[in-house]
Amino acid sequence: MFHSVPLVVVIVLTLTQQIFTSETELEPGAVCRVDGNFGRCVHYRSDPKYLTLLQKSTRTKEDVRHLLRHDCDRHKRLTCRTGSVNDEICGMQLENRIVGGERTHIDQYPWMALLQYYNQRKGTKRFGCGGSLLNRKFVLSAAHCFERLPTGVALHKVHLGEWDTESEIDCENLDGEPYCAAPVQEFGYKRIIIHEDYVGSYADRSNDIALIELDGMAVYGEFVQPICIPEPASPNKEMLFKGGMWAAGWGRTETASGSRYKMHVPLDQFDLQNCTE
Repeated sequence: MFHSVPLVVVIVLTLTQQIFTSETELEPGAVCRVDGNFGRCVHYRSDPKYLTLLQKSTRTKEDVRHLLRHDCDRHKRLTCRTGSVNDEICGMQLENRIVGGERTHIDQYPWMALLQYYNQRKGTKRFGCGGSLLNRKFVLSAAHCFERLPTGVALHKVHLGEWDTESEIDCENLDGEPYCAAPVQEFGYKRIIIHEDYVGSYADRSNDIALIELDGMAVYGEFVQPICIPEPASPNKEMLFKGGMWAAGWGRTETASGSRYKMHVPLDQFDLQNCTE
């Protein structure tokens, strides 16, 4: 004996199967774009509009179009949630600290990454350039950290949550009590993406920017968090730098040594006209 199946159930199951059948290399947090609007790839249950449309018993053609166009990875159940390219917890750090001297506190600038290089000729490893964690998979750095390196020298590892490069477990004395960080997260890398217009000359330092794709997923916590970046649709981008500016890192480059500890320094701001005069 056969039982009839409501057409609406068939439609729901068919569309759901169609939506979640294609796999890509995209990971949660990857930047995506739909109809000119930027966003991030998230699990579909973290995208309220997508989930609402998916659960509707009857959908319009526009509903179906929205579902299909907002796919990031159907197999992994990732959808493009537009509105922001930043992680929800980006830019967070403890603010109730008095900044004094040049050494940072152990939990300041949790988005900072420290790059380790390997010298094949000497068989040695040393720390060099720094970077900023954008999301769980990508670190932003400078193109010159990977171009025209000395012969036999190449990027080896990326450290997240680093503070004291000479300590296995980083600890800071606060009010007579040790305050210790979680173990450093160490990653290799899948690829390095250099800006296509970077020429690598000392006379032209424009487009000196690069992305490092990690070979694993960063774990967020008190000492590892992503930095916030300007949204693609932000108006008046030239006004985003009002207020105090600080540079942080270990004072190292791809060819020069620096500080044992993470440091920071205030920067003066000059407009482009003053810089060119």
